Amino acid sequence: MMSAVYRELVILSGAFSFGALLGAIFFAGLLATVSRVPESKHPYLILILSFVVRISIVMIGLYWIGVDEWERLLAALAGLIVVRILLMRIYGRPEKLTNPSYESQDD
Repeated sequence: MMSAVYRELVILSGAFSFGALLGAIFFAGLLATVSRVPESKHPYLILILSFVVRISIVMIGLYWIGVDEWERLLAALAGLIVVRILLMRIYGRPEKLTNPSYESQDD
């Protein structure tokens, strides 16, 4: 009985890690896109293609991991969201990144 619980815990941990990997790929692609846009001749094309590729990778990955098990899908989504939260803590709020004159509301 306990081995089934541990087996499911290992599977859900793997799904969480896979979701975190998908999140890392998605946000690394976003960072690469945003850094290339200012010097690009066709910024809209780069933004649209990057979006389609990043969303396709994430959607295919989430479908693959959670095709028959909603628990695995939920664990993978949690991993993706945790990566986003961690990156927000590391790099700060978007207003802070895009607006150099932004002053924190916390002061």
